[in-house]
Amino acid sequence: TGVRVDFISFHHKGKGSSDVILQTSNDTIYKIRRMFPQLAHVDIYNDEADPLVGWSKLEDWRGDVRYASMVVKVIAEHQNTFMNTQKKSDFFRFSLLSNDNGFMNWDPLSHFNERTLTTRFRMNLTQPRSVEMIKKPVLSVMSLLALLGEKQLLASWKPNSEDSTLGSLSTLHTPNASDPNDSWEVVILIYSSDDTSESSGVAHIDLHVVNALPFDRANGAANMQFYQMDNDLTNPHDVWSDAESPNYPSKDLLAQMRNCQEPLSRGLGVADGSKLEAGRRLDLSFELNMPGVALVHICQAAVNPPEQVTGLWLHNVTSSEVLVVWHGVNVRCLATYQVLFSTDGETGTYTQANSQLPLISSSYIHALSAESSDKLATTGATLSYRVVAIDYSARKGPASDPVSIAL
Repeated sequence: TGVRVDFISFHHKGKGSSDVILQTSNDTIYKIRRMFPQLAHVDIYNDEADPLVGWSKLEDWRGDVRYASMVVKVIAEHQNTFMNTQKKSDFFRFSLLSNDNGFMNWDPLSHFNERTLTTRFRMNLTQPRSVEMIKKPVLSVMSLLALLGEKQLLASWKPNSEDSTLGSLSTLHTPNASDPNDSWEVVILIYSSDDTSESSGVAHIDLHVVNALPFDRANGAANMQFYQMDNDLTNPHDVWSDAESPNYPSKDLLAQMRNCQEPLSRGLGVADGSKLEAGRRLDLSFELNMPGVALVHICQAAVNPPEQVTGLWLHNVTSSEVLVVWHGVNVRCLATYQVLFSTDGETGTYTQANSQLPLISSSYIHALSAESSDKLATTGATLSYRVVAIDYSARKGPASDPVSIAL
């Protein structure tokens, strides 16, 4: 008819199963190809590839790492099925896969168990009333997915059994030669997921990276960072449940939940680039719980340290809590942000607000100690903040310009 078709979008959800999402998407795509061959090269979207219909249905798995690992599994299965194994004659443009989870939970009827990215607590007992937010694992795993590169690498598995609960997605990032903050990167993302099941277990992973490390003596050292998420390490829901699921969590309980809401990471040391180039192989071994997600991020050290953090913005959550938000720096191999605060004005002495746990997202809620709150109440001084970015080579960028707020 002459009407232009830019993309074809459908919603295929999973009925609690990742295989259902993949299979129904596949069936729809090939039906379109068969009935409308002229649309074979039009972009295909499944922009609501959620595990289950009904965002407000109360499901325990939506509150823990089962949901996060299932999201990773769905992405990896689609990538490996549609993008990496297509014959030229079967080519189609599967361009978008997303979830419809930007909801706010029905507090106090539910906190963790709806299809949401965060949990909110409406603190009706505070004066004035306030809202406290906790990241769910499904949001925190997005920080790991953001590290994937633009080119997929070949990965093969040799499982001890026919275990479909394990899978992976490996990528390569090639740097922009004109950007001194860019560098070579290899990412290996591994998941252990039995969808929404309560199944558990531990898999021993032997990881061998062969012929995929582009680092050499001229490129310099390569840094490795290992990230992990599972229901023992990164599960605010369990912390809340163990405290008898209060509608109004205490300040201490909120701190405990936030201490386990980010992906847990540890550096794996600095590997000499020439050795990696000579051997063209890297061997790692680790345990992965089910449900769980692990990510190995291998980066060539960038020429420059991180740039200065900008866009610092503050908001009073309560009389003793401040939400600190900033623009993320253009550094993918980022070990952590340091959030610094001063009760002595913008030129005073600064102390680190966030714990030693890595923080790779660009926001932080700072709960002041009773001592700091009392000092500010007595002096009437403002609270000042700065943020610093630190890369995998432990190099610090310049601190952001200070920003102040009155409590």
